[in-house]
Amino acid sequence: MPKVAARSWIFEISDGESEPTWLAVEGLTEWESDPAEGEEETDAGDFNSDGEAESLPMQRGEALTLTGLREMTAGAQAPGQGRIEALAKLKVYDAVTSFRWRHSTETSWRLWDAWVSLGSRGGGNNDMTSFEATLRRTGAEQTETVTP
Repeated sequence: MPKVAARSWIFEISDGESEPTWLAVEGLTEWESDPAEGEEETDAGDFNSDGEAESLPMQRGEALTLTGLREMTAGAQAPGQGRIEALAKLKVYDAVTSFRWRHSTETSWRLWDAWVSLGSRGGGNNDMTSFEATLRRTGAEQTETVTP
């Protein structure tokens, strides 16, 4: 089977409207999914477990970290990055938005309600300015058919 290029994944964030415009998250150079983020387990062991560990998953989660280069034109940040940075300043339900991602060959989006944490940003004398954000899924993942 062919390998899957990391650069062939597509990441989009909602503009927050009831009929959303999907904004591409620009300037990405790396991404990483952590499907164990937010998991919680409970100890299910008792005296009959005979000293053997027993546990059950009580909660599932996932997080996606996007890393890249900050993009700006005429002093304005690229729309997808700008939306992410604006969301990272909000709290509670105002901080939650729709986010979707898929590989370029897939026919369905993975659709999340998610909230954002910004990562570090900066650079040195001969570097481009960095961009990093982590999106944490809240609630169950949905799917949505790709439409042309």
